[in-house]
This record gives sequence, structure tokens and C-alpha cells, in this order.
Amino acid sequence: MARQQSYTRVAIALHWLMAAIMLANVLIGWTFPEATPGMKFPPKPLLPLHVSLGLSALVLVICRILWRITHRPPPEAPGMARWEVMAAHLGHLALYGLMVLIPFSGWLVLSAHKVQKNHLTIFGLIPWPHFPIFPALPEPMVNHLHDVLVTVHGLSASWLLPLLLLVHVGAVAKHHLLDRDPVLKRMWPARRG
Repeated sequence: MARQQSYTRVAIALHWLMAAIMLANVLIGWTFPEATPGMKFPPKPLLPLHVSLGLSALVLVICRILWRITHRPPPEAPGMARWEVMAAHLGHLALYGLMVLIPFSGWLVLSAHKVQKNHLTIFGLIPWPHFPIFPALPEPMVNHLHDVLVTVHGLSASWLLPLLLLVHVGAVAKHHLLDRDPVLKRMWPARRG
């Protein structure tokens, strides 16, 4: 019996929800002043939304990874060259890595923040703890880690993720428009009979 040719409804929902959250948070993040280690900036009115979306993304990426581990994806589109299959796998691996790195590093930035020690919440409703290691560390080390994490979070979210998303969307467009294969249809929400 042939394997299912589309992703499951749960996988599709997680994919598009993560895509929307990531795009929204990149756009919100671009409104913030440049994150330079050691500098203080004026208040960011969209920061609570950015934090809530980021923490939501962290929860969702864990769900997405667990779903992917327990549910095999459909087979590759017929006719894809070996290099395209390898590139797709490497691209997806890089996207998953960034989907973990970006919200996790954001959580660490907030947990190590030198000034703002407010309680974290998701949309003001769900309490979220600070990462527990920082209170046990000396303050100079926490300050240094904070600055390093700001750089990691900023570069990965502002540059690496948008670049990788452009490559991903470009590859999907190439398969859909030029190759006329079902790559996009496998992840597109559709009614099933």
C-alpha cells in the first residue's frame, strides 16, 4: 500500500501556525532598536507580544518535533534529484534548529536580563518561569552571557531565519511553478474526502 502523499492535518496546522508566528515575530523584532550588547534602549511596546509569540513558538516547536518523530512524512516528490532531496533535508534540519534556537535564546535573554526581572507570561495568561541557572551564577558572568545571547538571538532571528525562509519559499516555488510537482500540495491545507 502506498504511503500517504500529504502531511497529516496536525503537521500541516503546526507548519502554518509556526510560519505565521515566526514571520510575525521577525517583523516585530525588526521594529526594535538594534540589539547591541551592554546598551539600554527605550521601552518597546510590542515586547510583551514578541515574548508571548516566542514562548508559544518554543512550545509549538517541541510539539512539532515530537509529531515529526512519531509520524513519518510523505515520500519525496517523484523525479527529485538526489541533490535536491539532500538539500531539502539539510534545509529542514536548519529550519528546525533555528525554530529551537531562536525562542530558546530569547527565553535565556529574558531570564538573564540585568534590569527587567518581571515574571514571564504567555499573553498575560499562562505563567512561564525564568530559566533557572542564572540566579546561581555570578553577576558578571550573567551579564556577559546576556550580551552573548542578545547577539545570538538577534543575528539568528534577524538574518539567518529570514534568509533560510527565502531559500525555503524559493525552493517550494521552483517545485510548484517550474517542476509542477506536488511539494506545495503536500503541505497545503485542503479538504479531504
